[in-house]
Amino acid sequence: MSKASTADFESSLQKLEEIVESMEEDSVPLEQLLKHYEQGNCLIKDCEASLKAARKQLETIRTKSQKKTPAPSIKEDNSDDEIRLF
Repeated sequence: MSKASTADFESSLQKLEEIVESMEEDSVPLEQLLKHYEQGNCLIKDCEASLKAARKQLETIRTKSQKKTPAPSIKEDNSDDEIRLF
């Protein structure tokens, strides 16, 4: 993930957090809640696309490094396909 897309991800995530906080307030009218929900969905899609690109890049890096060095004899546990950033 390039610096620009990392910044985009961070920005989208921050905006999403702000929307969630705003939606949790009791005084938000229904129409505004619907707008926030729609914006949040778009931001989630953007974040998921950024994470998908990062996973692809990590897989490319891992594949390249495996070609350069012999694989360890220890069996890897690939049961968790999620990439945890936090």
